[in-house]
Amino acid sequence: MIKQYCKMLLLCCAHLSLIFAVNVADRARGTSTVSITVSGGESSGGGGGGGTVVSNYSGPIQSGTTDTEISSTNIASTTYAASTAGKNIKLTEAVTFSGTSGSAINVTESNVVIDLDGRTITYGGATANIHGITIAAGVKNVMIRNGTLTGFTGSGIYAVGTSGSKIENITIKNMLLRSCSNGVTADYISYGDIKDSIAYSNSIASGTVHGFKVSNSAHVRIDGCTASKNSAISGSCYGFYFETNTDGEIIKCISSTNAGTTSTAGFYIANCSGLNVINDCKAHANISSTEASYGFLVNSTSKLFIEESTSRYNIANALGQYSYGFCLNSSSNTILEGNTADYNSYGFYDNENGGNFTNIFSSNTARQNSSTDYSRPNGVALNYIQINAEFLRQGHAISPLDNISIRTP
Repeated sequence: MIKQYCKMLLLCCAHLSLIFAVNVADRARGTSTVSITVSGGESSGGGGGGGTVVSNYSGPIQSGTTDTEISSTNIASTTYAASTAGKNIKLTEAVTFSGTSGSAINVTESNVVIDLDGRTITYGGATANIHGITIAAGVKNVMIRNGTLTGFTGSGIYAVGTSGSKIENITIKNMLLRSCSNGVTADYISYGDIKDSIAYSNSIASGTVHGFKVSNSAHVRIDGCTASKNSAISGSCYGFYFETNTDGEIIKCISSTNAGTTSTAGFYIANCSGLNVINDCKAHANISSTEASYGFLVNSTSKLFIEESTSRYNIANALGQYSYGFCLNSSSNTILEGNTADYNSYGFYDNENGGNFTNIFSSNTARQNSSTDYSRPNGVALNYIQINAEFLRQGHAISPLDNISIRTP
């Protein structure tokens, strides 16, 4: 009897935990209503009982039948309005949009999945600021996936809300944003996931170019994305532009060979707070022709954690200008741990001043940066030990904070 009672108690606890977990996730995203009904009991063989889960989830449809098919019949010179709430929309052929306003597809209602099904939407006109896919302010639960947006004079994907009408719970997955003015522009987002996407060869004649831009947002994760060969003919270029965000993540992303005439950075983080994380990212060969170039540039930010990331061969071509692997500018309470900076002008640079330093550098490695591996402008050195490569082969050396500068003899 006691054994049977204990099993029943454990089963009840498991059911309550399931309901609690779903409700917590539901409240956090604010995207759906979920009801759970569990029934069943102990089987005759003494094992746990079966159960039935009933859900009235109202978020984006992740799979299933296609509700609406679109083609060149729908997208030609007129914007297709994706206002079919709760529908899966699928592109059935490559199309060219030649409209003179708006975007090729405009998502105006919630609960929409747009699957390009491996196909391409191209802009064939010359009007400025035409976007590939637009998500309107206040829309919730949208997924865009599996295709290419190219040639648009605005952004490939343009999801811009307002402070009073945020866009909630969006997913961008397996997308190529190519030869547009910008890749992804996301502003005032609450919960978002940008995954396994590429911003390649986006460019403008004058102004600022970005591969992926997220600003004024909370709980946005960029995972497994690449920004490469984006360029500003006259202006700044940023692979990943991350500004005024809280509780965000940039994970396993690559920013390489992006080029601007003025300030250029693989990863630009500004005015952020609230425990943002950059993990396992790479910034290589980002180039500025007239000003400084940065692998990771952190401006006026607090509570940022950068770990296990690399910054190599970033280039400032103008005389008297420098490149930086990791640069902290007017930032505080930032931790850099386990990162590597090679072959820049400066490896790790922190302009935090005064006697109370809040930024922490731990277990980083810097090699062959032409000016210095670790630096603060006020003469207070970051804690590190310098060794030559031959010695490193023979033994092991650590500094008070395990930062190492490796130099060839």
